[in-house]
Amino acid sequence: IQPNCLDDCRFPQLQSILSSPPISYSNQIVNNITFQLSSIGFIDDNELVLFAKDFLSFSSSLSSPQHEMVSHILIHDFGWKALDAHRARVGIVSLVKEHFGYSAQEKLKLEGSRKESFNNPQTEDVNKDNWGQGSLEKMMF
Repeated sequence: IQPNCLDDCRFPQLQSILSSPPISYSNQIVNNITFQLSSIGFIDDNELVLFAKDFLSFSSSLSSPQHEMVSHILIHDFGWKALDAHRARVGIVSLVKEHFGYSAQEKLKLEGSRKESFNNPQTEDVNKDNWGQGSLEKMMF
């Protein structure tokens, strides 16, 4: 018997995301997803964020090749049904995006430009000069 996650949940942020527009899954689906996450060992929203953040590109889409890795892992490593994994992925991707917001996107762009500068000596000086500009807030997760 599944616990009623809507009353006592280790994933309050994920639960809210899954049950609110634009996703708006039923309580039964939300309970099923959070129960399965608990059953495979995830302890809270923060642990989900730490697990999934490396697979996300922070594009505007909820489905990209990197995002699909979350579903793939749930299906192949943990034995989830495909539909459940894809539903969970939608919520997990939204959770990570909500957690990091645009600051993460800015940091990823910054890291990408720094990597390019090390591979391209012609742009190295330009990127070094501009790297420190901007607020500290934009550079932090």
